[in-house]
Amino acid sequence: MAKRFKRLENLEKASAMAVAIVRKNRMKFGVGAAAVIGLVAALTISTESGASKPVEASNRAAISVEVTSVELQPRYDATSYFSGRVTALRESELGFERGGLLAKMNVRVGDRVRGGDVLAELDTRQLRAQAAAIEARIKSAEAQSQEADARLKLAKLTADRQSKLFKAGHISAQRNDEARLDRDAVAAQKAAALAAATQARADLAATNAAIELSLIRAPFDGQVMDRYVDEGSVMALGGRALLFMEDGQLELRVGLPAAQMMGVEAGARYPVEIEGRKVTATLNRIGGSVDAATRTVLAIFRLDIEEARAAGVRPGMIGRLAFSQSFSQNGAWLPVNALIEGQRGLWSAYTVEPDEGGIMRVAREQVEVLYSETDRVFVRGTIKDGDQIISRGLHRLVPGQPVTVTR
Repeated sequence: MAKRFKRLENLEKASAMAVAIVRKNRMKFGVGAAAVIGLVAALTISTESGASKPVEASNRAAISVEVTSVELQPRYDATSYFSGRVTALRESELGFERGGLLAKMNVRVGDRVRGGDVLAELDTRQLRAQAAAIEARIKSAEAQSQEADARLKLAKLTADRQSKLFKAGHISAQRNDEARLDRDAVAAQKAAALAAATQARADLAATNAAIELSLIRAPFDGQVMDRYVDEGSVMALGGRALLFMEDGQLELRVGLPAAQMMGVEAGARYPVEIEGRKVTATLNRIGGSVDAATRTVLAIFRLDIEEARAAGVRPGMIGRLAFSQSFSQNGAWLPVNALIEGQRGLWSAYTVEPDEGGIMRVAREQVEVLYSETDRVFVRGTIKDGDQIISRGLHRLVPGQPVTVTR
């Protein structure tokens, strides 16, 4: 109303100025003076009569809005998500413990094998020939030992007879000593033959060990994840040949904030999403220190192997772990679309309230977002239980604007 009076006052001043100008220049304007005065008067009347039209038009053109009722709650549940990598329980890079020419690669990437199966072999022809020569040495030493054993028996009998004859005075001391020393020499030959056989057996064991080290065997049941060499490659000592993983158990390794560790316990089960697939995980063990770079603690979760296999989960995939916590805080859930940016980092929500004339009008409420999800937020602020919150289309509205309500 004050603006309307101000507008009329300005128009009256303009009219008075026009009349003064006409009177001062009566001879120049002539009969046109009356027309000027009439035009000013007409504008004044027109403006005065139309001052109330915008208000009447706004009442007639009230915007229809959708509302939702506020339901205050004493607490809310917040779900946090943490990502981690799926790994095998055991993972090994396999190589040979000796150098040589790679003769056979018995597996391909993706093959599943049993523990103990031969995966790759070096060329062992030289070692096998050496083993055959050693076996021959063993047989020769054993034959020499048997021959020495027979000669020793005879030498013992001869030495005993000579000793009896010497005591009876039938032979000289020289003959007796020769028989005794011959017996000792044959016993020494037998001991040498036995030692040679023992040495040959040790050499054979070493050669057989070298042959075994020329093989790569699966250390446990698992799957070949990668192969780095092919047949014909010359392998150096310790050179890697295969990447092998156990497929009987899978783990999810996740770095959790230190504060989050207060709400977890070993043996608890948690939902995990891996490449869009749902799997259950059990907390198996927790790291003993906080990572200096990420400020997180390593938590290792064991996946349900049946669910993991059914979902096609493989080592190397990224999993997202969901943790739910309850917080005591009065507030309400609102649709995300019910918020509009406010001042000083806060947000606003629009409610509808009737004025003195019963017309529903927009009112602004200040809120603070405590937690957000994909399509809703938990807020606290000046809203009250039962308030009618406008749920969408806030960009078309301003506080005080008349609206009609739909649900």
